[in-house]
Amino acid sequence: MTELLHVSALLPAAFGACCTVGGRRRGRVRFGFEALAAVVMLVAMADVALGLSLVAPILWVVGLVALAVVGAAPLDPLAGAKRSQGTHRTLHTSLGLIVMAGLVALMSAGHVASVSGHHGGGGMLPALVLGGAAIYVGYSAWRAVTLYRMPRRDLLGCLEAASMAASVALMAGSLAV
Repeated sequence: MTELLHVSALLPAAFGACCTVGGRRRGRVRFGFEALAAVVMLVAMADVALGLSLVAPILWVVGLVALAVVGAAPLDPLAGAKRSQGTHRTLHTSLGLIVMAGLVALMSAGHVASVSGHHGGGGMLPALVLGGAAIYVGYSAWRAVTLYRMPRRDLLGCLEAASMAASVALMAGSLAV
């Protein structure tokens, strides 16, 4: 059951990555930070979920966190309303990288049993990662609704955020089972 949930999390992640890479945004490079992050997260998920072992899981974790830090570096908290959506997009992507790093760490470390408490109880790390994943799913859902309700509806952005929420929820759910 857990493996099925891991693999099923790849479908919305792949859909979101296709929306990100294939979508055109005014004034933005087609393959920017968000697209790179989507592809890296998808490949990391596939590697760990399918047991391919292309890269050591710790390298995936380090790479995801490093990419999040590099991507979030240009965020300006004093940016005007014009840059608000770009800031939210970058923040959403960077937080997604951090959450994905935590989920990849739990998936690869065999914490499935310890999260549900079958072998000596849970632990602080699984609780923090799953709590962070739940908060991120809520933030992603809020972002999807906000993008849908904008005067100039951003359906592509809405689909990206919704697919990320679904993917993280499935991955976290597979660890919590």
